[in-house]
Amino acid sequence: MAQGRKQPVDWVTFRYRDIYMIIAIVVGLIALAIGGIYFWRHSGSPRYKAEIKIKSAEKKFAEVEPNAAPAARTNIDRVRQNIADAKDAFAKEHYKEAIQQASQALEVLKDIGMNTGQKFAIIIETDGTVEVKKASQHIFSPAKDNQLLGEGDMVKTAAKSSARIKYFTGEYHIVAPDTYAVIQNLGTKPGGGNIVKTKIEQGTVEKQTPADMNPQDESILETANAKFRSGPASRIAVQKTESGGTQAQAMSGVTQVQTGSETKELNAQSRAIALSIDEQGGVQMTDLVSPPVPLQPRNEQILQLEDAMSTAISFEWDNPGNKSVQIQIATKPLFQKNIILDKPAITQNKFQIKGFAPSTYYWRVRVEGDESKCYWSSAQRFRIIQKLKAPKLERNLKLDVTATPLGDGAIIRGTTNPGVHVSVNDIEISPNADGSFSKIVLFSDIGSQIIIVRAFDDQGNEKLWQREFKSSTM
Repeated sequence: MAQGRKQPVDWVTFRYRDIYMIIAIVVGLIALAIGGIYFWRHSGSPRYKAEIKIKSAEKKFAEVEPNAAPAARTNIDRVRQNIADAKDAFAKEHYKEAIQQASQALEVLKDIGMNTGQKFAIIIETDGTVEVKKASQHIFSPAKDNQLLGEGDMVKTAAKSSARIKYFTGEYHIVAPDTYAVIQNLGTKPGGGNIVKTKIEQGTVEKQTPADMNPQDESILETANAKFRSGPASRIAVQKTESGGTQAQAMSGVTQVQTGSETKELNAQSRAIALSIDEQGGVQMTDLVSPPVPLQPRNEQILQLEDAMSTAISFEWDNPGNKSVQIQIATKPLFQKNIILDKPAITQNKFQIKGFAPSTYYWRVRVEGDESKCYWSSAQRFRIIQKLKAPKLERNLKLDVTATPLGDGAIIRGTTNPGVHVSVNDIEISPNADGSFSKIVLFSDIGSQIIIVRAFDDQGNEKLWQREFKSSTM
């Protein structure tokens, strides 16, 4: 019997170095897979993104806040509140909102240029279609609330649209519908003081300067043929007409108007003035019909009601001329697409209406008549809060207040729980994120004056502080 043949055996030789390399590749692949899974489960998750965004905002805030200029304190407080809101949303697992709040804080901190002394403006309200073209860009893009503006930036509003802008000096601009305006100068003058200069290329801009405006500051609205320099506590609306002329309504304060080499003064401290400048520089001035003075609800007043929808809200004003009045109520201060009541032909000095849900509202009045001579009062803001008969969650609120007499007023400083509402004589104030607050209260009468500070939350808990003062000056 023939013996079968044995098959040859092939041997493969592995060196230790090759074995180590194979093990390293396998370990690397495993680590890469684990890292990918970790990134997918953590880095890609909204929770992780929110956490990183909040930490970035806190780190940047810690770098910027100590070196912030005094004029930037308002936006420092805004950033502080954004971060606090982001943390609160994160704790409630509202990660999208937390990312949004932290991103807003980072945008302000990044663009504000506090460490370089850069001046800025900020869009605090938009209504309708509003666009912005940054100086470094070639196209317009949709404007956003809390968006920062700098020199050379342009703001454009569509029909039935408007924007409200706050400047680093404390003045406000309301950009009316169908308006195109350019921020020409935001800076410091060589001799001291700040300058805010805006040119109106089309449409109307209304300007309001603060009562405590620095005398060295300069506030200018400009058209093709006129410059308007306003002093403290001024309110003026300037329009570039389609024919190339300029029209203005000086409603309060003192404004100097320069047309070519000629300068005129619009003193609207006792009466409002309308001004018209034609293309050749001819000037005409006429008196305006001042609006009634709003009394109730007071500006920034809080109304806490047990049954808001069925409670009649009384709107009252002082109308020395006893002419018929028109009132408007809106959910935004710009009164464009958000008007919920437009009531004309009111012959009394008050008007009542029901049906207000808990929210924030704005109202204004004017005398009926020629719209070129009758203008609106400044918007008054009030807020309705639902008052609970019994707190859902009872807690003992903290309220520590100190008062320092100040001539015909007092400086109120205090602290309460973070996130709690605070009012002084029913006028709402905004506490800082840590619960601290301050307000100067001026007395309007001679004799005994009561100041009541109230801290309260949405659950119905509240705490009061009250003190009597003596006022002898007006």
